[in-house]
Amino acid sequence: MLKVAIIGLRHPHIFSIKGDVEATPGAKLVAVAEDEPSLQAKAESLGVPVYQDWRRMLERERPDVVAACPVNAEKGAVISECLERDLHVIADKPLVTTLEDLEAVSAAWAGSGKRLLLMLTLRYDAPFVALRRFVNEGGLGAPAAMYCTGPHRLNLPSRYPWMLRDDLCGGVLVDLGCHFVDAVRWIARSAPGCAEDEVLAVSATQGCKRFTDLPNFTDYGQVLLRLSSGASGLVQADWLSPDAAPYHGDMRFSITGTQGTAEVRYWPWPQVLVATNDRPPYALDLGPTPPSVGEDFLRAILEERETQLSTEDCLAATRVTLLARKAAETGTTVTVS
Repeated sequence: MLKVAIIGLRHPHIFSIKGDVEATPGAKLVAVAEDEPSLQAKAESLGVPVYQDWRRMLERERPDVVAACPVNAEKGAVISECLERDLHVIADKPLVTTLEDLEAVSAAWAGSGKRLLLMLTLRYDAPFVALRRFVNEGGLGAPAAMYCTGPHRLNLPSRYPWMLRDDLCGGVLVDLGCHFVDAVRWIARSAPGCAEDEVLAVSATQGCKRFTDLPNFTDYGQVLLRLSSGASGLVQADWLSPDAAPYHGDMRFSITGTQGTAEVRYWPWPQVLVATNDRPPYALDLGPTPPSVGEDFLRAILEERETQLSTEDCLAATRVTLLARKAAETGTTVTVS
């Protein structure tokens, strides 16, 4: 039996782990650790023992896997220690909030022989999987330019105080941008002959335009990625989704290649619209619903196979977003590799 424990319930994303465990024969949720008083009822709703001290939980429950979702700025220390304790780790985004923590986590993972995965959910979303498959088959030719926008609605009353402080959440480029940076890398590298394509340099901007009463908070940011193939990617992350809109965020991903264009849209329904040199615009068949990132992670451990998303890609996307934040803070272009 693969025993799974949760450290931290600081973001609702982590509750998906319960469903992932239930969907994975041979896995069992055994405990949760959360010391925030306002989250005790939610912790108890999981139906497993609740601990205030996560180290005590690890010592008593002896899990095989930890799902980590403490305050973002605390993730690096938690993840590193869990890896050093020979535990597999899956973490809510972002993985860490500083380059120093990234180096520590990378070293802990490299020396552990255990699995580490970041919940980059777009990798397991049907429209992105369909787009990746189409690009991999050569449907768009060589990628030239990509644009990914991921607006979110802040909905202030629903946010914990730490989420509104860049020093604790990581800032908009790190907290939200990691999804979209990874999407650009993943789609670009899927094209024929582009498997080694990598981000060479980043420039970025960030600021606060709407929620100016929050003293340490960025509500928008843009990142320009220069890839080794000569392609480019523009990523936008923000907390400015309109209040009256019927969606949390009108996320889109567009790609222009030498043989055509494609765009992922989610409103009014998930779809991928494609136009090529040989065919007028049409919608791709999205295919079957992929497994979730958590289910893939647990099944891969049990089946002793690789996950669809690699640890190396998780670390690379995290590094690029951290360097993007540095570029925005310094007003410079930062070399990545």
